[in-house]
Amino acid sequence: MLDEEKEESRRMQESEIGLKSRFLFDEIPEYGYHLAISAIYDVRIDDVQGFLKDLRKNLHPVRVQAFDARKIAGRLHIYFATLFALKAF
Repeated sequence: MLDEEKEESRRMQESEIGLKSRFLFDEIPEYGYHLAISAIYDVRIDDVQGFLKDLRKNLHPVRVQAFDARKIAGRLHIYFATLFALKAF
C-alpha cells in the first residue's frame, strides 16, 4: 500500500449512524479552507433537486456539492477540483 493510500485509509472512518459511508477531512492551506468529503454507499436519491435544497438549507453557510461516485477518480480528483475552483475566483 502506498503512503498516500495509508494516509487516506487512516483518515477515513466508518459512519456511526448506520449508513455505509466513509468520511475524509482535508485542509487547503493556501486558502485557509477545509474540505470534508463524505462518501455514502448504496443510497438512491429520487429527488435530486430536493436533496440538494435540503443539504444547502441544513448545512448553511457551508458550501455543499453532491457527486455520483462512479464519475469521481478518487480523493485527489475532488481535492484538485476544489483547489482549481478556488483559484478561479
